[in-house]
Amino acid sequence: MDNSDKIKTPFDRVAYFVELDHKHRGKQHVFVSFKTMTNDIKKIGIPDFRSGAVFQQMVDDMEIVSNVSDLKTGRVDQGNIEFWPYNYSNKNQKNVPGADDKKFDFGDQCANGQDYGSMQVHNYKAKQTVFAINCWKAGQKADLGIGNCKKSNRGGTDWTFKGNAKNHNSAKLRVLIRPSQ
Repeated sequence: MDNSDKIKTPFDRVAYFVELDHKHRGKQHVFVSFKTMTNDIKKIGIPDFRSGAVFQQMVDDMEIVSNVSDLKTGRVDQGNIEFWPYNYSNKNQKNVPGADDKKFDFGDQCANGQDYGSMQVHNYKAKQTVFAINCWKAGQKADLGIGNCKKSNRGGTDWTFKGNAKNHNSAKLRVLIRPSQ
């Protein structure tokens, strides 16, 4: 449900709460918040073509809470996001420290064409994907994950090409804001 039309107040922080109920691993969740990357309420959800959202940037003052044991939690001074509705390659276009040009990870390159889609939040200093929702148009073949993908089809950690949505009983994304203080 999209309630963004009801939001009239400016905001200074955005949060994402992702819940996955994996058929074999059970329920996983992550809550991540950071200083907002935009003041446009229509651009903080799934970055589809209609929203026009394209963000490939560092974000400040990140807070991570999760029940995924190998995901680093707590405060992180800076992380990064890769949000767009387009295809992408594994080239580290923005020179994110520690990213690998040979793998899909926390430093990729938006291709501004086609429609694969990336909604990824990363703790690049820990070399971790906090969560990823990729290729959402594919439905049951979308890529979903919290933490790093350990068995990637192409050696990456950001769930690209995993096509694993069918392995979940349910998946939920909640997008929250904090009114400006």
